[in-house]
Amino acid sequence: VGLGWRASGSVMEAQRRAMQQAQELQAYMKDLLKWEKDVEVKPRGLREEGNEHFRKGRLNEAAASYTTSLKLKPTPAAFANRAAVYLKRREWDRAEADCSACLELDAGFVKAYHRRATAREALGDMHGAAADFERVFCHDPSSTQAVESRARCLRAFLDSQPSNGAPSPGSQGPSGPLQVSVSLEACEPGPSPGVSLLLEQEAGGSAAALGVEFERAWRGSKRDPPAQAALLCAIPPARLPHLLTHVLNPELLAEVAMRVLESVARRQPSLALDLLRALRCVPRFPMLAMGLAPRQCAALRNAWDGCGGLPGAEPELLKAFGLQ
Repeated sequence: VGLGWRASGSVMEAQRRAMQQAQELQAYMKDLLKWEKDVEVKPRGLREEGNEHFRKGRLNEAAASYTTSLKLKPTPAAFANRAAVYLKRREWDRAEADCSACLELDAGFVKAYHRRATAREALGDMHGAAADFERVFCHDPSSTQAVESRARCLRAFLDSQPSNGAPSPGSQGPSGPLQVSVSLEACEPGPSPGVSLLLEQEAGGSAAALGVEFERAWRGSKRDPPAQAALLCAIPPARLPHLLTHVLNPELLAEVAMRVLESVARRQPSLALDLLRALRCVPRFPMLAMGLAPRQCAALRNAWDGCGGLPGAEPELLKAFGLQ
């Protein structure tokens, strides 16, 4: 009897301990779920609190709320929102740093590109600001503000370059000098308009500076298609990616491709093909091509049909421009 009682007591003790451990585990899981909820909900609540402070102009309180939220859980939105506070307080360095931190977490956070561009422009980094405004434009091709801001920054960058054409430190220039005088008749038939284009690229000129000069010449002859065609004929295709690296956007891409197909292809099909290939080599071309509006794609297809195609054009090239 004694042995049986002791055995029964051991079983009951084991059951009691098991129940106690189960209760402790249940309590632990409950605390864990509460902690996870706090980690998720509390930062969001703090961020919303910061938004309310920001709307009411309480910038210091807004910054404090965003900072506390970031300590609990770093999120792209909190970094971007705190950057907005720093912009209001004209703390450009901090705003740029927060935008960069935001983009490390979410490279598609468009507001962060716009805010970083604003901060960089205020800091005098016109090249970096123009690049960020370009990214804003690529995400939102309807943003006229991004286009105007990008152009403003590029002009400021060009004005900051040495007047003798020497490159700024770290800039890259074309492989050699190019000086070409091109008459408009070279690309278009008919009587001479009495105008010649002189394209000069000094050795060592920065890509951004040369790109802005190209864009100025292009925009300046917007109502003169033969002049635009002559400008394209004056540029060796191998130099085109270098020229357009910093200035090409979906709108300019569509315009250049249209001029190639409508004007150059009719007179010099082999050159037109080389120019299209060169356009495809511009950095960010796939993203820029995706930014083309449906009407622009339709116009390019019509121009392609109108010129009768280009012998030797690769299927990949046609697909890249939406011509196939």
